[in-house]
Order: sequence, then C-alpha cells, then structure tokens
Amino acid sequence: MPISTADRATLSLLDPDQAVCPNGHPCRLDQRVGYRRCGMCDYRGLALVCWEITESELGRAIRRGADPTVAAWAQSFLRDRLAN
Repeated sequence: MPISTADRATLSLLDPDQAVCPNGHPCRLDQRVGYRRCGMCDYRGLALVCWEITESELGRAIRRGADPTVAAWAQSFLRDRLAN
C-alpha cells in the first residue's frame, strides 16, 4: 500500500530514534503515523520530533498536509528549542 503525501510529510518531522517508554523499554514508530509504541508493554504516545527540525522543514511539512497534531507538537518543540 503506497504511503500518502500527508503521511510522508508527517514522517519527515519524526526522529527515527523513538527513545524509551516510561518503563525504560525501547520504542519504535507505530503503524499509525505520528505515534510511537513500546514492543514490550502497552505504552503508546506521540512520536518524538526530530531534534534538528527547522522552521522551513516544518512549514514544508505543514503545506504538504502533515498531521495537525504532530505539526502542533513539532511547532511547540521548535519554539522551546529556539528559546533555550
């Protein structure tokens, strides 16, 4: 099944390393684009945004239809990163 332009745009915002769940288990991207999950417990949450995301990359992803929840999460992350 081909991936949609919107899903591709959403994935462009996400870090390939999804760190660990609250229980310390490694997480990976979920089948639902924009989320991550743990393979060892029932944890599921928003996927982690790529640390190096730029305003122009974020804008391009939004114009291409990135998931609004993930885009808002990325905007908040970017604002916080630029403020520090």
